[in-house]
Amino acid sequence: FITDREKRAVYVLDLITGNRSLLTGQGAGSGVELSRPQGVALDGARGRLLIADSWLVAVVAVRLSDGARSILSDANVPSSNGATWGWPE
Repeated sequence: FITDREKRAVYVLDLITGNRSLLTGQGAGSGVELSRPQGVALDGARGRLLIADSWLVAVVAVRLSDGARSILSDANVPSSNGATWGWPE
């Protein structure tokens, strides 16, 4: 998975061929728009990709099946130990 901050999108990269396809952003998927996607983590058990978006100051969950986006955690979600977001990456 590759993030593109300028295009505000996430791509799937085929590690054998180098071909890439758009997963979400730029008209693909639905839900909250990405602003500055950076770090990614795969949550294979739930079929989603987690994207750190520093301009949204949030972690966005992207459903792998259709690219749908939703906020998983942001400043509005309380933390259990008082932790606050700065610029998630």
